[in-house]
Amino acid sequence: MQFAANYELHDEIDSFDPKFSGRWQLSAGEDHVLSFRTSVQTTFRAPRSTI
Repeated sequence: MQFAANYELHDEIDSFDPKFSGRWQLSAGEDHVLSFRTSVQTTFRAPRSTI
């Protein structure tokens, strides 16, 4: 399991965006490995200026 975070500040707007990810190995053979990976995260887009 992994955890990461990103903090951004744009003028008066701030954003805290966490991310969680994980990897599970289901089986391993001589010539292959079967694993499952997943991640969940939030995103933030600062509003554009309309000048």
